[in-house]
Amino acid sequence: MEKSKLNIFYGFIVTSFLCLALSSIFKLNSFEKNIETTYETFEGTPIVISSPIGKKNDQLIFISHGFAGSTTFMRPIAIALAEAGFITIRFDYLGHGKHPDPYSGDITNVRGATQSFVQQTDIIIDHFLNKYNLETGLIIGHSMASDIVIRTAMKNLQIEGVIGISTYSDAVTETDPKNLLILNGQWEPPLRAKARDILTSIGIENPTEGKLYGEFNNGTARKVISVQNSDHVGVLYSSSTQREIIAWANQIYQENFNKVTNRIGLWAGLLFLSLFILFICSLKFIPIRKLEKDKLRFRNFIFSIIVATVTVPYALKYFTPKIVAFPAHNHLISHLLLMSIILIVFTPIKVNKFLIQNFNLPIFAFLFVTFSLVFGNVLNSYVSTFYLSDGRMGLFVLLAIACVPLMIVVQSFYQVEKYGWAIGNLGKLFILISLSISIWLDLEKLFILGYAVILFIGFSIIFGFLANLLNRKYNDVISIGTANGLVLAWTFSTALPIYIP
Repeated sequence: MEKSKLNIFYGFIVTSFLCLALSSIFKLNSFEKNIETTYETFEGTPIVISSPIGKKNDQLIFISHGFAGSTTFMRPIAIALAEAGFITIRFDYLGHGKHPDPYSGDITNVRGATQSFVQQTDIIIDHFLNKYNLETGLIIGHSMASDIVIRTAMKNLQIEGVIGISTYSDAVTETDPKNLLILNGQWEPPLRAKARDILTSIGIENPTEGKLYGEFNNGTARKVISVQNSDHVGVLYSSSTQREIIAWANQIYQENFNKVTNRIGLWAGLLFLSLFILFICSLKFIPIRKLEKDKLRFRNFIFSIIVATVTVPYALKYFTPKIVAFPAHNHLISHLLLMSIILIVFTPIKVNKFLIQNFNLPIFAFLFVTFSLVFGNVLNSYVSTFYLSDGRMGLFVLLAIACVPLMIVVQSFYQVEKYGWAIGNLGKLFILISLSISIWLDLEKLFILGYAVILFIGFSIIFGFLANLLNRKYNDVISIGTANGLVLAWTFSTALPIYIP
């Protein structure tokens, strides 16, 4: 294709996705044009209040997130309910989101973390019902919080209805909690089976999804619904979920609240995609810098990476220095730092002195700002907490000390003359394997590292891919590796729940 035609095609792509990004921003803002959102803190818990501007129906709905989530996950549901006239109260559980305090205890044990979360939820319910001078409210919980809200509603008689999303609980009885709706994604077969088991356990024979059991006037209403084309996370963004929740509220309050749904998930996804493509297009303006590639024998790489992968988890099982009070974060810092040291020592690959002396601040700043602030803003607004809070600054600094050298080493793998792409990706795979071994060796204390594994996979697929495209043009291991390491540390420090056993 001629150069002029290529430029026309390039201009068309940039213009199209820039328009899509702007349209997405406009659409996302339009969903909340009639909504007033305020922020406050109650007894240390960050609270987000969304309410309609103008006419309200004087009813409160409390909304709580699942494990490793935050108030952001629940935003689409909160906005739909606020459009219907409700005042919605979202909050971060202990150790999650922007909450500065860790949670403690086993989340699978009713007498452990669940008890603390139920108490936290109950206190928030009482406070805001008193604040708005209301007698009753409804409550919604996702995943882990589905059990918490069920148990809270059984304790707090002011809750007139419960909506469990992706529900797993053994606490439901024939009469408690009042008016229970269970919503599961179509692609969550184990939870759909559990929902049917819940209905069977309270005396309903051969329960059917979509059928109402019991009565609203005495609080025994029970219903299980499968939300089409959704999974454990997608169910939170589904318009069908929003409609079913509002319909359930209509039944409880015998009203006809407006069912105005939103497509926040769709438009946030389109915005993220647009930014992704625009980033790739922006690389056209990055100058090409060709440098001598590093040499590394594949067998030497395999030897060093296997040594690091196996040695680190077993060494830390017997001795882990106490850097921070939170076991998972403490292990993660030690694990990544020790892996970095072993790979640097045992891998016969040297970062070119020229690269160290010519650290490119504009390249570093471009990558770090784009990842942490541009993409980060979309994640923080519509997916999960991504911006650093005061309580997590220290974790970020310590994680950066571990993540930056590791990401520089990984980036240097991609610079290898032969099989660089394969060696770089294998390096990331072995990091995941090493973390998985640590989890297996001490599941009780380090199960949160499972979420770190998921975060690392997502980071590698999105940010790692874009960083490698940039590096292929500019060949700057130090600048790009440092930016990647800081963003990875940022991700771990904001997204991983903090807990003390």
